[in-house]
Amino acid sequence: MKTVDPIVEMIEMRRYRLEVARNMHLEIQAVNDNWYQITDVHRVPAAKSGDIIRKTMRGWEVFVSYDATSPSVVLNNRSELINLDEEE
Repeated sequence: MKTVDPIVEMIEMRRYRLEVARNMHLEIQAVNDNWYQITDVHRVPAAKSGDIIRKTMRGWEVFVSYDATSPSVVLNNRSELINLDEEE
């Protein structure tokens, strides 16, 4: 049986780029199956590094923290999620 150290598992988080619009994107890391954390922001004024984001039927909801009761902004559903960890 293979055991996985939780610290090592945290380091190996999946990385993605969320293309919001032309020349606007967010670099995000998967925290778990539903939540991502923003690590870098490029020309998306409503989001900042460190915010938490999730995908819903409404769109991509950006929260300041897990404790926030409502999103600070909702990004459109047409945003494209690109896996940065894939080998090309």
